[in-house]
Amino acid sequence: MKITGTRSYIDIENDGKTARFFGELCIDGFAAIASTMKWLPPHDNQPITEYDRISLMKAVVEELKNNENKVFFTNDKYEDLEF
Repeated sequence: MKITGTRSYIDIENDGKTARFFGELCIDGFAAIASTMKWLPPHDNQPITEYDRISLMKAVVEELKNNENKVFFTNDKYEDLEF
C-alpha cells in the first residue's frame, strides 16, 4: 500500500488500483471524506461499491495503526465513521 497526497486529498494505491479521497490535512493526520472516493485512471470507469469503499478504509486504518500520522475517515460533516 502506498499513500500520497496534498493538503486537500490523498491517493491510496492498493492491489493495483489507486483511489483518491478529498478532505483536510490535520495536525495528527488526514481527515478523508469517505463519500468522495473515486478511482483514478485507468480504473476510473469502474463503479465504486460500498464493499470497495469499506474494505479500502479498513485496510488503510490497519496499515497505519502503528504510525504517528493517521487517516481518519469521516462523513460529509467531518464526523468520524465507525466500520
